[in-house]
Amino acid sequence: MATDPNSELSQFEQFIRLQVQSGRSLTPEEALDLFRIEHPHPDEFDASIADLREAVAEVEAGVNGVPIEDFVRQQRARHGWSKS
Repeated sequence: MATDPNSELSQFEQFIRLQVQSGRSLTPEEALDLFRIEHPHPDEFDASIADLREAVAEVEAGVNGVPIEDFVRQQRARHGWSKS
């Protein structure tokens, strides 16, 4: 899906203006990353949804993944987290 570069640039300019007005201190790279997170490109969004659907299907089919209880137990052990 094609996007209008002028429109996208205008959105980015407004985004940066809001960040500055709110007092946020971001590097240019951080600002661009945040903008991309908050304004995903439609093609990237569609690809992400497709990837998530594929991952869910694999877990449901038992091809990939671990039960959430096992994952939580592994992460607690790995990071030394308590249950509370």
